[in-house]
Amino acid sequence: MKLSDVFAVPFFLQMDSIEKSPEVWICKACYPELPDCVVEASNPLDAIEALEEKRLKTILHLIEARSAIPKPREPLKNREFNMTMEPISDKLKRLGLAEWLERLDLDVDVKE
Repeated sequence: MKLSDVFAVPFFLQMDSIEKSPEVWICKACYPELPDCVVEASNPLDAIEALEEKRLKTILHLIEARSAIPKPREPLKNREFNMTMEPISDKLKRLGLAEWLERLDLDVDVKE
């Protein structure tokens, strides 16, 4: 499967409000289908933004580690799954991962 297709696979998002201490609550968000793809933030919007960054980094880490990427369902036809308004290409650039934009046609291992 091409890396661009992997980025288009929709993963289930899970979010919970967690009481860290009396009167202190946080949002914990994860993509349970991706290993160690969990973040915490003070509000849901920040949690989703951080989780999207973590999703991209997790996928790229799995590729670098030569591990198969989970593929629980088919990629979206519009070729981009993104829970935020920022395009994935812009996000990769902002995260210092722009070199991956030239590798979107890279064949990567997936496990269904």
